[in-house]
Amino acid sequence: MSASPNRILSWTMLVTTKSANLGVPAAARGPPSPSLNSVALRATIRHALAYVAIGTEGNAMHLDPIPFRLAPDARSRQLSSFNDRAEIRWFGFRGQWVEPGWAEIEFERIEAGALGGGGVDAINGGVIAAGFDAAFVLAGLGHYDSKAVVTLELSVQFLSLARAAEPLAFRAGVTKSSRGFAFAQGALLARRGGAPFATASAMIAPASAPRAAGSYAAEVADQTGRR
Repeated sequence: MSASPNRILSWTMLVTTKSANLGVPAAARGPPSPSLNSVALRATIRHALAYVAIGTEGNAMHLDPIPFRLAPDARSRQLSSFNDRAEIRWFGFRGQWVEPGWAEIEFERIEAGALGGGGVDAINGGVIAAGFDAAFVLAGLGHYDSKAVVTLELSVQFLSLARAAEPLAFRAGVTKSSRGFAFAQGALLARRGGAPFATASAMIAPASAPRAAGSYAAEVADQTGRR
């Protein structure tokens, strides 16, 4: 399959189990478990093949998001808190909801330090990654009644230069979720339309009490095994 200006198909497979130690003190972590890694690997591959194909045509991602689970009043509180965060303001981001299940991040301002080196007037790749991270977190906040959502995995595909002179938006949505984690897809788009400048996929989770080593991997295996 070849890419064209109007259709770009990007496949990403996130094969990792580092989330198994999330929230577990280093001293309490045992040696890697081949059986656990094998379960997580097979589950992640199944999920990647089923869900991580992102097709974009114009401004519409073919993989539709799950509608927001939280009620509008709860999401309003989540959005207000999100936009007040110091790191969101530092990057010049501002978030908003787009029904039925999209989270969007726009630039309220773009500082010189956000641009690429050598006089390039395009957004720096690190800032693009931060924008996707923010968009995925905001998307998760539309589903989980939690004060914070954390990014467990993030993969970004850079497709073309995103010029700072035109209005841009990161758009992200949750495509599959459970009580403990969710998978999401996103794209960096120009407001005028056209092909995306970058696409991304992520695994996110509501911030809560530390979980036992391997719990995320086991839940991934359980959820994907039901297909």
